Amino acid sequence: MAAIRVPGLLCWALARYLTIVFFAITARIVRDAGGENLYPCTSRLFFKNPRNQDGFMSAATKRVSVRDVMKTEYGMIGGMETIHDALLMMKKLRTSVLVVDRRNKDDEFGLLLVSDIARKVMAKDHSCKRTNIYEVMAKPAVSIDPNMDIRYCAKLFSKFNLMRALVVEDDKVIGTISPNSLVLDGLFALEQD
Repeated sequence: MAAIRVPGLLCWALARYLTIVFFAITARIVRDAGGENLYPCTSRLFFKNPRNQDGFMSAATKRVSVRDVMKTEYGMIGGMETIHDALLMMKKLRTSVLVVDRRNKDDEFGLLLVSDIARKVMAKDHSCKRTNIYEVMAKPAVSIDPNMDIRYCAKLFSKFNLMRALVVEDDKVIGTISPNSLVLDGLFALEQD
C-alpha cells in the first residue's frame, strides 16, 4: 500500500514544482528588457506589491489614514452610570458602542459594546438597572493614532481580535474605528483610481 502512495506523492510534488517554475518563467517573459510590463493585465497577478524590498510601504502606494475613515460621532458616558442608562443613550444615538470617560487625567478611557452587555449582563441574568458600566466595560481601551495607515490598523485589529478601538489625538478622543469602516470605507478608497 505504501508503494502505491509514494509515486502519487512524487507526482504531486513534481506537478507543484513545475507549476511554480511555469509561473516564474511567465513572470519574466511578460516584462521587457527595460522592466516595463508588456501585458498590464498580468501586473496584478505577478508584480503588484505595496511594499518595497525592506517590507515598508512604498511612496507610490495610495495611502488612506484612520482619520479619513473613522466615525466622529460617538457617545460618552461615565463609568458609574448603570447599564440601563447606557442602553437608553445607545438607543438615542443609534449606536452599539459608547466611550467610557476617564475619572481623572491619570485614568484611561474605556469602551462599552453591546456584545459586552449581552455577554456579561443579559447572559448572566443580571438586572441592567443594578449593574454599573464599570463592571462590564473594557478598560483600558485600545487607542489608535489618527495618522496610522489603515493597512496597519487592520493588522492591529486582526492581531488582537478587536471589534472597536478609540482614535485618540492629544489625549482626547476624536472618534472610533471598526473593521466595518476599515473595509467599507478604507479599502474602497484604496481601490479607487
